[in-house]
Amino acid sequence: MTTVDKLLSRRWLLNVLFWLGYAVIPFLINWGKFGSQANMLTDLQYYLECAALGYVHNLVLMPFFFDRKRYWQYVLLVLGSVVGLVFLSEIITTVLSPGYPANYLSRMYAGFDFAMFLVAFACGLILQRYFRQNQALKQAEALRLKTELDFLRAQINPHLLFNTLNTLYSHSLQGDPGTPQMILKLSELMRYMLYEAQEAQVLLDQEIQFLENYISLQQLRLGDRGQVTITLPEKNPMVWICPMLLIPLVENAFKYSMDTLDQAVSISIQGTLSGPHLQFKVSNNYQRLPKPPLATGGIGLHNTQQRLEKLYPHRHTLQVEDTGTLFTVHLSVTLDDQVPHH
Repeated sequence: MTTVDKLLSRRWLLNVLFWLGYAVIPFLINWGKFGSQANMLTDLQYYLECAALGYVHNLVLMPFFFDRKRYWQYVLLVLGSVVGLVFLSEIITTVLSPGYPANYLSRMYAGFDFAMFLVAFACGLILQRYFRQNQALKQAEALRLKTELDFLRAQINPHLLFNTLNTLYSHSLQGDPGTPQMILKLSELMRYMLYEAQEAQVLLDQEIQFLENYISLQQLRLGDRGQVTITLPEKNPMVWICPMLLIPLVENAFKYSMDTLDQAVSISIQGTLSGPHLQFKVSNNYQRLPKPPLATGGIGLHNTQQRLEKLYPHRHTLQVEDTGTLFTVHLSVTLDDQVPHH
């Protein structure tokens, strides 16, 4: 926060600046009309009356009537305060200036003057409150969204790590010579999750590299049990994506295909990029068990749906097709093609 912002955040200073401006600007505009002491006293009286009316409105009428939605009482009290101030002003003027003649036209003009001042004052206050509340709501919504996204992303990391460690454990027990290479791939995955994936957005190239490492790790686990067909978008240094958005779809394909089939595992991963528009399709065969595979965990797909709704509202479609032996997820999303602002 700059020094100017700190000063403007002090309400007493804003009040002082307002009343100085309210008093000085008319004085400068009407320089030749302030020649007598009588005029100066009259004008000082007027400013004090306006200030009293303004603070009664701000400290009493607004919080106890307007804010509590007692609008009719608020309007009547505003009108009453204006009329009362007109007569009070007339009495004060008569006391200060005994020779002051009664002038009903002057009273009406003063009442109109006070009313216009109070209307402008009230409108300004209402607009100020509206903008402050609107800003506070936006900040609260942004914080809520960030908290929810952090929670959803936190679900992915242990889920992914848990499945991969189970794989490593199984292969280490079997003395698989590919285990060291799997550990290396896992370290690359963890590096991405711990560093790059903490950003709000990453280059699509980084996300694709992460997917390739994960797929390589799973292919080592798959061995000769089946095949994986992969077509991923070509490198594009100008497209950004929210990290860890695609991995749940790929992870589910490997999990439910390999967990239900001993042989003939078939997984297809296809991605194409046209400008910022990404088409991502994942298919896997599986054997339907008494308990449906998608009901055994369900974190991945549900997580992706939630994140898409929050990160890419009205910019994505997610279609799921399940034939009983083939499960297909097709994601279409419009990504950002400019460097994101943090």
